[in-house]
Amino acid sequence: MRRLHLMFFLRLAEKAEPGLQGEEQLAWLNRLEVEQGNMHAALQWALVSGEIESGLRLCGALAEFWEMRGYYTEGRELLGRALECAAEAPAGLRAKVLRWAGRFTERQGDLKRAQECLEESLELGRALGDKLGIAQSLHRLAFVAGERCDYVTERTLYEQALALYREVGDKRGVADALHNLGVFTLEQGDPASARAFLEESLTLKRTLGDMLKVNHSLLYLAMVARLEGDYEQAAALCQESLAFFREEGDKRRIARCLQILGRVVKDQGNGEQALALCQGSLSLFWELGAKLAVADSLWALGGVALAQGQPERTARLFGTAQALHTSLNSGLSPINKAEYERDIAAARAQLGEAAFVAAWMEGETMPLEQAVEYALGTENAQRRTCE
Repeated sequence: MRRLHLMFFLRLAEKAEPGLQGEEQLAWLNRLEVEQGNMHAALQWALVSGEIESGLRLCGALAEFWEMRGYYTEGRELLGRALECAAEAPAGLRAKVLRWAGRFTERQGDLKRAQECLEESLELGRALGDKLGIAQSLHRLAFVAGERCDYVTERTLYEQALALYREVGDKRGVADALHNLGVFTLEQGDPASARAFLEESLTLKRTLGDMLKVNHSLLYLAMVARLEGDYEQAAALCQESLAFFREEGDKRRIARCLQILGRVVKDQGNGEQALALCQGSLSLFWELGAKLAVADSLWALGGVALAQGQPERTARLFGTAQALHTSLNSGLSPINKAEYERDIAAARAQLGEAAFVAAWMEGETMPLEQAVEYALGTENAQRRTCE
């Protein structure tokens, strides 16, 4: 009976997997949400009863659902458990699960483990001659390179992945690689090139009917509009994407929308609304365990504090954000670095060197959980800081 239960829900998950990428995306997300208890029970039994291949297939089929709904910690743990049992599993299946394990560990800031998983998946893909699997591994390795500020490697890997996606005719992969080249060029401070990549990606995503990815491109086009000074368009695009991601229940992208919209609203001079939006973003990223994104939200909140005439709070939040980046062996993209260096200079000028350094060091040494509470404005955290 347990085996029949496993087989039923494995078939359901594998039927849902392609459905998560098309017009029935929301229906499949909701169906998998309802069946989470059954999926977990089937997976747990597969791993303890020796049905390892079925367990790996189930993990691989559910991974995109876990990512879209923000189940990072759960997904990472289950993928890790599956891999511990998977030494004798078919190489192609193990490579797929390794790619997803790399994705979740990268999302949660464990870049060393992400690199290990993705390099192993790449090695397996090359041994199998699996060009699509190779492209997917290169694509995810580009993310890791970018988080480590190795921008030459990041762009090279995206371009290699794009060429392979085109070669094998994988339109979704082509759209994703174009999108990420757009994000890359945006973060390097080239909004014109970013717009070209993002719009080409957007056109392809519309033909595929993948509305989640369509709205993801719209969100980054909002960032382009912000850089170009068109705050009204930036806010409108953010709002459109935010409404969609809320309907989908995609916590990671909701959080990203809130953060970007908060920056746009700050630029428009509404500090209170910017504060609420950026705090909402931080709260969600903290819930997801997405530490690199937590650091981004702390930077954003520091910028909001400066706009509200609170340079000491700015210095404290920036100190925490920098310490978190250092602990993760990561850093800011060039465009964000330039923005925050201007804010740092302004806060330093307003406070004076001694007061600025004292506040920065206070933030730098504050335990991360306490720093997040402080950034969210909780009374207890504020009282501890004063004490």
